[in-house]
Amino acid sequence: MSSLTISQIDETLESALKRRAAQDGVSVEEEARRLLRRAVLEEETPGFGRRIAQRFHDLGVDDLPIPPRTAPRPPPFQDETA
Repeated sequence: MSSLTISQIDETLESALKRRAAQDGVSVEEEARRLLRRAVLEEETPGFGRRIAQRFHDLGVDDLPIPPRTAPRPPPFQDETA
C-alpha cells in the first residue's frame, strides 16, 4: 500500500470530513479512503441506464425514429349541475 499526502485543504472541507468520519464512526483517513474509492471506482462503473443502452446498441435501437407528439385528448365532459 502506498501513502498519499494532501496539503492545502481549507478548514471548511477539513471540518466537514471530520464530521462525516465521526458520523460513520471511522477515522478521518478511513473516511477519505472511502470517499476516494467511491469517487474513482464508481466513475468507471457505468450506471444502469448506460448499461442497458450499451446492451441494445448493436441492435440499432439508437437509430429508431421518434414519432412526433400528438395533441393530448380533451378532458372528459363534466356536468356542471353536479
